[in-house]
Amino acid sequence: MRRVLLILPCNQCIRLGDFSVCSTWRRVIRSVGDLIAAGVVELAAMEICKPGILIHGEERWYTACNIYPSWERFKRSPYLLDVLVDGVARDLRWLAARYDAIAYYINVKAFRIAIERASREVGVEVVDLGPPEANLIAFSKYLGGLRGKLESLAGSRPL
Repeated sequence: MRRVLLILPCNQCIRLGDFSVCSTWRRVIRSVGDLIAAGVVELAAMEICKPGILIHGEERWYTACNIYPSWERFKRSPYLLDVLVDGVARDLRWLAARYDAIAYYINVKAFRIAIERASREVGVEVVDLGPPEANLIAFSKYLGGLRGKLESLAGSRPL
């Protein structure tokens, strides 16, 4: 079975030092918790406080930060997207050596753009598991299919 890193969007619970306290991450954990417990899936977050990817648990170092990743912020200041892409590219380089597969389930437009650009830039394959739309409703609506996609990616189910 392959080890998979699943990248999710950050959330306001960074202030508490634990992304998994917030409802979006709790829903994901309810859906794939046994895969996490078995060591098949590990969670990470796209974050703009430390532009890049934080492995779950690292958010405890960023509790003073809570920046909402609105698309308007990135449109007004395009260099912020470039900074995020650079951070994600840096992190993908070392994460690719640690995991058999890297995937993301992200509903934030700027994060989706950043991870796709960074992936192309460094030549690391990152699998888009959805949701197909960049909004909170889509995040919850398509969550039901996430488990099967992760199982396929990990090799416990055929693609």
